[in-house]
Amino acid sequence: MVSYISEIKLKQGLRKVSAISVISLLLLSLFAFATFKVVSYVYNSSNSSELEAAISEYAITIKRKAQGEMRALRTLAMFTTKSDDITKTYSAVGTDNIPFEVVGFWNLDGSCEQVSISGARTDSHYMNLPSQVKVAISAAWLGRSAVSAPYYSPTIGSDILTYVAPVHATSGNVMGALSGVVSQSSFDNTLEQLSMVNQGLDTFLCTASGYIFSRGVNGILPRDTKYIADFKAFEGRTQDQIKAGLASKNPVHIETTINDKSFLITLTPLGFSDWYIGTISSNEFTQSPYFKSIMILIVSLVVIFTLCAFIAIYLFISMKSSYKTQLLIAHYDPVTSAYNYQKFLLEFSNIDYRTNTNSSYSVVSLNIHDFSYIQDVLGETQTDELLRIIARELRERDSVMMFCHHELDQFILMLRLRDQAEVDAEVRRIMELCCRHINIEVSTIPIVMYAGVAFTYPDLTPEKIVSRADFAKKQVSKSYTHAVRFYDENAYKKEAFLHSIEKSMRNALKNEEFKLFLQPKIDLATGKVYAAEALVRWISDSDVIVYPNDFIPLFEQNGFCTELDLYMFDKACARIRYYLDNGVEPIYYSINQTKLLIFQKGYTDKLRAIINKYNIPPKYLVIEVLEDLATHNVNELNNRINELKSLGLSIALDDFGSGYSSLNIVAGLDIDEIKFDREFLLAEDPEQIKKNHMILRVLSKLAKELGIRTVVEGVERNEDVEFLKSIDCDLAQGYYYDRPIPVEAFDKKYIFTDRDEIPPVKPLQAPADAPDAAAGASTDADAEAPAAAAADADAAVPAAQPEAQDATQDQPQEQSSGK
Repeated sequence: MVSYISEIKLKQGLRKVSAISVISLLLLSLFAFATFKVVSYVYNSSNSSELEAAISEYAITIKRKAQGEMRALRTLAMFTTKSDDITKTYSAVGTDNIPFEVVGFWNLDGSCEQVSISGARTDSHYMNLPSQVKVAISAAWLGRSAVSAPYYSPTIGSDILTYVAPVHATSGNVMGALSGVVSQSSFDNTLEQLSMVNQGLDTFLCTASGYIFSRGVNGILPRDTKYIADFKAFEGRTQDQIKAGLASKNPVHIETTINDKSFLITLTPLGFSDWYIGTISSNEFTQSPYFKSIMILIVSLVVIFTLCAFIAIYLFISMKSSYKTQLLIAHYDPVTSAYNYQKFLLEFSNIDYRTNTNSSYSVVSLNIHDFSYIQDVLGETQTDELLRIIARELRERDSVMMFCHHELDQFILMLRLRDQAEVDAEVRRIMELCCRHINIEVSTIPIVMYAGVAFTYPDLTPEKIVSRADFAKKQVSKSYTHAVRFYDENAYKKEAFLHSIEKSMRNALKNEEFKLFLQPKIDLATGKVYAAEALVRWISDSDVIVYPNDFIPLFEQNGFCTELDLYMFDKACARIRYYLDNGVEPIYYSINQTKLLIFQKGYTDKLRAIINKYNIPPKYLVIEVLEDLATHNVNELNNRINELKSLGLSIALDDFGSGYSSLNIVAGLDIDEIKFDREFLLAEDPEQIKKNHMILRVLSKLAKELGIRTVVEGVERNEDVEFLKSIDCDLAQGYYYDRPIPVEAFDKKYIFTDRDEIPPVKPLQAPADAPDAAAGASTDADAEAPAAAAADADAAVPAAQPEAQDATQDQPQEQSSGK
């Protein structure tokens, strides 16, 4: 039924729309002017502080890089007693972990043999060195690490720096010095990043004398300028201010004029040697990279609002036309003149695919990758033209029965094809044709399209078929090349399975469906159980086991792993209480904790509460943290480690070697145990096995010297055990000894070996006055040696029997997460 439309009301409404549009344009113009003034004021008042913050961040980065290279050299010096040791260290550590181009060993008589990363050896002497290097080597001979002032090397052909660290004999006396050469170009990338983030910013590194030894992007300061004070564009007063700034311990800002334009010079001390990071930037708002963006934004707002106003007026006038026009607007997309989504579903439902068994149709959901970015680059007008080109190409394809434009960049097509190969080829052909014409008629910006395909079935509604195509499309939404994905029932069921896991995880935790499994850690010196790693299995009420591989990645994404980790810590504490209640000396329990939980506020208090709940000595608990946590922020991680150790807990670094492994990680963390990744023992190539054994030998020796207990997982063969004994490794874990088993089976096999049945679990009795967790950790908890600490416990624990032959048949290997 067509409703009556009053022409008088339309005219009145039209006048109101026109008046509102004019007033809005005036207000928008005032807003644009006010925005410009406010932004200009804010920029001029905050530019200095924002720039200082950015420079400070990069200054810290450069300082950490220099300090990290110095720590790396000190670590190398621990393994070097003569020049021949350098080549051995290269082989053991790997050249990728050594930041120096050349490493030299300087004897006290001034002689030296230098070895490059490529293995080339050269001899040198103290007397032939530049004065900058002599000063640094002399300091190292006196027992102090030092870095030379930058100097030009004719051999390398660029400015270089030399780090020098003392080499101590067994007696503690200095027996020589170890030097490492780094090219100044290694600092250029950091400076270039600072320039790229802050467009129009000149950056450089210099010494207190003003000598420039590293540069970023320089458009103002000539690249051949050796000393900052030599830049002729600086006036005498500016040069005096620069000299004073290079003597200051705090950042200095200097305003100057170059070619009648205002610039800001900033000199910031790095706090490392006598280095400064310097910048030169425009001090005029109209020259800033924000000015043009603000103007484009303001103009875009005016243009868009003007277009919207005229479109509103046009639509209002069109309301006086016939019902046909209203119907056209209701059923067709105004940009592409294609069906809209509701019209498409209406026409879809009228097709005979439900009654005609010979019908051959497929539905395609087609999208453009990063369409929002394309909109920002091209603007509204060109984006609409892009969509119209796609609609035009679809109209011209005989295979396309009908289509609609839906939600920005989405097109839904119905093809007269059903063979998967033919559909795939046709959809890709459509993608190529659309991209080719867009690049010719609109813009050369790269266009990438992706699509999902679902076939029609009589028992499925149009909405369900489109939903299947959308689901298939989501599987390739992150592809950066043209991609076509067909609906896969198995993939759908997998997503549904993950959804069901996420839906039931909290009830499972409440119902204690997550079970504690244990895998023994064997003391290689005695062959007895020293500790056990706590692992989790999800066993539902129907006795179906869900392994960590199926739910841990999901829990790490949605954050539920934090609750599960605390739950497992509680279960481990309860088991230690159980041992104590039955007069048995507990073994050590290793519990993995995720990154999300370790850095969670109040984490330490939560562990303290659980320990107090069970009133147990915390010395029996070992918290395992993954190696990749240490690669982000060692200082922050150490702070958390110290908090945990204040409770009396021990800390283990898990899966060492699986990610970014370096000596700095071990040297920089206050840990009690290091657990080497299973990959060290799983290699099959003889040459790789030899390399892995060499690395394990060196790392084990380093851990011993640092007083860190060593564990190797993935032990599956007797030859693995013999090798680990030969390098004096402390503990071994793997299927050679036992697979992860339920806690009751573990106790029966390893703990209560002299009893026919294991004792029942007693109800938890809350202590009248529970001791503080920190107080409960006796001083000997940290001082005990691995073998001595478990001497009494091991006396009642039988030697572990190898079970590697059938372990892998029962359940999959543990993930590196340790769950």
